[in-house]
Amino acid sequence: MELFPSDREGRLFISPDIDNWQPILDLDIRVIIDLDDDLDIGVPEVPNQMLYIYYPIEDMPERQGALYNKAFADYVCCAEISPMQPEFGAGI
Repeated sequence: MELFPSDREGRLFISPDIDNWQPILDLDIRVIIDLDDDLDIGVPEVPNQMLYIYYPIEDMPERQGALYNKAFADYVCCAEISPMQPEFGAGI
């Protein structure tokens, strides 16, 4: 499996199906967005280690897939995500 950087900052990578998670862990990649039709094998299940989003899009042209990847990555990189507070009735 190879990882291909697709932005200048080295924050967004594209890869084929993931069959070896070690390179991803070595690069401290924290968010995976899987747009193809099969779940990747062996997704790490360690709490608070990684966010794996499975959102398959059928019959998507390759160029359109790259645009979806960029849009998702921009959202994840720029979103301010804060944990819910217990006093609002939700556990952390």
